[in-house]
Amino acid sequence: MFHLFIINPTAGQHDNSKLLATKIKSLFSHVDYAIEITQYPKHATQLVNEYHLRYENLIIFACGGDGTVNEVINGIQEKNIALAIIPVGTGNDFVRSYTSSENLTDYVDFTIKKVDLLKVDNQYGLNVISAGFDSAVAKNMHRFRKFGKSSYHLSIMYSLFSSLKNRFSFVIDDKITIEHQNYLMGICANGRYYGGGMNVSPYSDIDDGLMDFISIKSISQFKIIPFMKIFEKGRYIDELPQYINTLKCKKVKYISDKMVDINIDGEIHSMLNPTVEILPKQLSLAIPKKVTKI
Repeated sequence: MFHLFIINPTAGQHDNSKLLATKIKSLFSHVDYAIEITQYPKHATQLVNEYHLRYENLIIFACGGDGTVNEVINGIQEKNIALAIIPVGTGNDFVRSYTSSENLTDYVDFTIKKVDLLKVDNQYGLNVISAGFDSAVAKNMHRFRKFGKSSYHLSIMYSLFSSLKNRFSFVIDDKITIEHQNYLMGICANGRYYGGGMNVSPYSDIDDGLMDFISIKSISQFKIIPFMKIFEKGRYIDELPQYINTLKCKKVKYISDKMVDINIDGEIHSMLNPTVEILPKQLSLAIPKKVTKI
């Protein structure tokens, strides 16, 4: 098996690519490997496609944050390639659903597990696909990137005055229609966490063949801050049922009178009436044996 390490030097607050490359050379000298440093947006996707043509048996180590993982996923798509996530970015949310390890050493000894993928139109996601207030927050995060892990909360404050009402209706599995009204957001979750550790979907399972769809009714500016405090802990589903509708499903269509900003693992894409689907057990995920949650 050929090991490809893709390092994003802009992930996190500092460029640790040289230090990480040194560790890789020390830990993986016994296997065939290559180290690639991304140079521009979507470079990781390009690298996956190039190496897939050269090596039949390939495992890719995505060394970065959720954005890096998303680029790699969109290169892997539905190919027979294994993925290992080395969480060295700012958010590092998807890995929280299956391991507490952030140590490269733990990935020397791993097991392969089949997990689900998300797809919306021609884009792939691994963790969470959503629209509404959280998309606005993700879209505005670049304004506060220099503040590191505080950037998400600062973007929440910035977005309070423009994105609390998003008019959607939803069609679930081609048969259930949720009425057209103002929503705070609509969330399709494979993983449990996003936004730097917010427990958005506490009941999600990354290999059950279903996504957790959560629609949240619009909330006033006066109530949004207390709501977000409960939202971050994942308690909102049980404690605030008057705002929440949640179910497990395989497909969700967002219907709107205008283009929808879709948040795919933190990356924003503008789409017309997008449809999100779950692809059961479509990805081979390398999980460290030492410290796992599943």
